[in-house]
Amino acid sequence: NDCISQITATTASAVGAIASASSGVFYSAVYANDTITGQDIIVLLPQAPSSNPYNAANPTPVIMYVRGSGSDGNGLIYDSLKFGCRDALLDAGYILAQSEAHGQNWGNQASVDDYAALEKYVRENYNVKAVALWGQSMGGLDTFSVIAQGKVPVVGALLTYPACNLADLYAIGWDSAIDAAYGIT
Repeated sequence: NDCISQITATTASAVGAIASASSGVFYSAVYANDTITGQDIIVLLPQAPSSNPYNAANPTPVIMYVRGSGSDGNGLIYDSLKFGCRDALLDAGYILAQSEAHGQNWGNQASVDDYAALEKYVRENYNVKAVALWGQSMGGLDTFSVIAQGKVPVVGALLTYPACNLADLYAIGWDSAIDAAYGIT
């Protein structure tokens, strides 16, 4: 499928173990770039002394974070509102992954393809047991679209205050952002 981008290991760079100031959970961050669409991705791996550090020999569940409109592709690293969930998931042994997904995308096709590319990258580079989605706000639309199109085989989804209806959002003032995401002039 031409829509599913190739993300190469040569574009990936790893950052050493990072300790979360809020919980003391250790993780490493891998930054990569989708070489076709140019979308940045981040993969967080739990590290010792966290309770369940990543071990490539063991299949590990992945949570793909599907971001809201108020954050960017670094939300899992810098957004303090996510630290509690992020740290609990990492400490429980989950891999977390996130894509820039074309910014303010409002569930457009390009962003759905970005999440399919992210899932492909994670499966090619880590020992993945299963994938679930965590959609927040605008990311709710992406989450619903990814599941409906079957582009990513998921075992579940968690939605936090998800955007669910473009017509309602359009009516309450998000019209220019939605128009831009879908190329409407």
